[in-house]
Amino acid sequence: MLSMDKDKPSKIFLLILLGAFLLYLLYLFLIWLGKVYVFLGYNSFFFLDNLLAITLFNPVVMWGVFGLFIGSMVGIIIAVKKFKLNYNLVFYPLTLVILFLSLLGFINKPAEFYGNYNPPLKLNNITAEPIEPSVPKNFYSLKTMVNVRTGPTTFDSIIFTLQKGTEVELVKKGFYNKNRNEWFKIKYKDQEGYVNSKFLKHSRFGY
Repeated sequence: MLSMDKDKPSKIFLLILLGAFLLYLLYLFLIWLGKVYVFLGYNSFFFLDNLLAITLFNPVVMWGVFGLFIGSMVGIIIAVKKFKLNYNLVFYPLTLVILFLSLLGFINKPAEFYGNYNPPLKLNNITAEPIEPSVPKNFYSLKTMVNVRTGPTTFDSIIFTLQKGTEVELVKKGFYNKNRNEWFKIKYKDQEGYVNSKFLKHSRFGY
């Protein structure tokens, strides 16, 4: 009995150490889980934003349409459960959502990425210092017909208009307006102007 009493403090100490170690592992796991959650949430939002980007429509309209599709799915699922309807009804809105997103994915290619991203120095105004493109030169093609302007906002006057598919040379990037939209300064046949970066798609490098 005496030997058991002597060993009891050491066992308690070992249990405390083990408990502290397990708590530390739990702490590390929660930190990792939080980073994964933030990463997935942040990138999922921008993936969806790029997926739903249609030049002819305001982003709010596209997000609203997407929300209607999701809402219709939830509504039909609730109705099927409540009124004991045929579960096949759920596949109708699901099919529409899949077709809708597949079509947008084919058009916008939201996962495409070209070149290196240079984060802005300032996001709240257009005075952010422009970033010089690296050598070799970058060439971009237009996703749609756009107006080339004298400055990086839609309030600046139009210099000329370019048709969809026209290739232009990047002069500078990193111009941000108050809405945090990035604009590129481009060159086309010795004429320079500004175009919203969302209308441009990287085509090639050159000298």
